[in-house]
Amino acid sequence: MKTRRAVTGVTLVELLIAMAIVAVLARLAVPTYQGYIRKAQRQVAGSCLMEIHRKMQVYNQNRASYPTTLTSLGYASTPVSCPESSYVVALETYDRLSAADCGSTARYQLRATSQNTSQAVDGSLVLGFCNNPNPNRRLIRDRILAGNVVKPWDGN
Repeated sequence: MKTRRAVTGVTLVELLIAMAIVAVLARLAVPTYQGYIRKAQRQVAGSCLMEIHRKMQVYNQNRASYPTTLTSLGYASTPVSCPESSYVVALETYDRLSAADCGSTARYQLRATSQNTSQAVDGSLVLGFCNNPNPNRRLIRDRILAGNVVKPWDGN
């Protein structure tokens, strides 16, 4: 009498079910992962802005004025590329605080803009500074999307 051997392996239906489960999980995980990447890129750009701001303060202490270009701070070109990020930083006309906020004190604005199309939906980061005696109106950090302030970029 012949005995039947147990068949081992995976059927096609089981394999298709496993692939469907993996596809659903990947569809849920990829947007979350991309959100984390965008947030990390924004944090790097914020650090880059703060580093340039620090260099501008040192420049001002040494020369009693702020530079008119970022090349004056030792950068090779303008706009400045942030390392490990798709953002570039430019020194531009100050518009985040009005003359009423700053008076006639020195002021400047740095803007970090992403060169990556997937990050561009995130808007740009703006750091505005003026030598106002009021510490609450001295440093402005905004995230701008389509010309509107979305929220401050600290930690978000």
